[in-house]
Amino acid sequence: MMPINELAAQTNRSKRSLERIFIDQTGLSLKTFSRLHRFNHVIQHFNSHKNCSPDLIHGLCYYDQAHFINDFKSFSGNSPLDYFKNHEGVNEFFTTI
Repeated sequence: MMPINELAAQTNRSKRSLERIFIDQTGLSLKTFSRLHRFNHVIQHFNSHKNCSPDLIHGLCYYDQAHFINDFKSFSGNSPLDYFKNHEGVNEFFTTI
């Protein structure tokens, strides 16, 4: 993942211009896409290893546990603890994004 400011500089566009293009092409804001991308990595890791370590969470740029839990609840509807305890495997939808 590349910071939006760096991408804007490399493409000679403004940050806002890139955001508009991204929304037009995907229907998602860059921020929402970034959050979904991080969540997808957590789900892929869980499917492979059946755990979700603090190192993984910090490696995906979640600032703290509350940040991770908040994003996780937004996309799954459950806390990470409830979700992982009730899922042997995770819906394939999230592993193919």
